[in-house]
Amino acid sequence: TGLLPSRHIFVTGFGKQEVVHEFFVTRSPCVLPNDGRVIRSVTRKPEMMPQEDWNRLNELPFGAVIFGNPDPGHKAMPELIADGDLDGDLFFVCWNRDILQNIKPEDIDDSKSAEDIDGGESSSFCPDWLESAQKM
Repeated sequence: TGLLPSRHIFVTGFGKQEVVHEFFVTRSPCVLPNDGRVIRSVTRKPEMMPQEDWNRLNELPFGAVIFGNPDPGHKAMPELIADGDLDGDLFFVCWNRDILQNIKPEDIDDSKSAEDIDGGESSSFCPDWLESAQKM
């Protein structure tokens, strides 16, 4: 729709049943610890979005991730997830609170690509998220 907020996602299929405020998203397969991001979700209709568009999003079947457009001059969120794009990449999405509470996201520095990130400084990933999740 072009009206989802930057750095947010909408995950289809939840409808009004459950409100999930954030998701862990990574490309599949996940190769490096910094391949994942915790991203806030859109749970209410954005102010400028027509009600018809919001209803259409909420009626879509489960299984799609819709990314908000980036702010001018910033990278798109898929590019910040392991230098991904939208040419058919598969994404893994997790909303399990037990897993999410073990991930400590940092601010996103979208001036760097994932290849430029060297150990978590100024990035939105938690380098030990995979290790923490495996201990569960």
